[in-house]
Amino acid sequence: TKDSEKYEAIGKGRKHALLINNCVPEDAISYTAVVGEKESTAKLEVEELVRIVIPPEPTSVITSEVTKFECELNTEKAEVTWWKEGVELRPGEKYRMEKDKKKHTLFINDTTEDDAGMYIVTAGEDKANAPLTVGEPPLKMIEGPKDQLVIEKETATFSCVTNKEGEVIWQRAGQD
Repeated sequence: TKDSEKYEAIGKGRKHALLINNCVPEDAISYTAVVGEKESTAKLEVEELVRIVIPPEPTSVITSEVTKFECELNTEKAEVTWWKEGVELRPGEKYRMEKDKKKHTLFINDTTEDDAGMYIVTAGEDKANAPLTVGEPPLKMIEGPKDQLVIEKETATFSCVTNKEGEVIWQRAGQD
């Protein structure tokens, strides 16, 4: 091995060493010391630092939906911790966490406006965050008006039911 910024062979008296600076996973191979006709080999293992390679994305949902945040790590051997504004999230009725190899997912059940905020995922020394915005569901018609048959001079009543309070616009033969 040549002396360089990466490798440094040092010796003092009878003690000799090979320094491998700034180790990375690619350095995890065998290294051999040769003295005359004698060789001795040792193997280097490099434990990779845990990194979040795909962070969770900003998410917007409407109330009562299930919210999903996903992230991916550089290794399968690590766990993540999910946080909301400094409070660690624990599995239960509200939160569910899943792991599939390198992918980690946080599910927030029955999302409400109180769930809006900044969510953080930590893995080792790495962390990433994503905001959650929660809005009201749009006004929807649940039940539409029914055909009516009335006798001349009687009052006809058309009615509809919506999922929440809001304005209904009635039109006559396609006109406002």
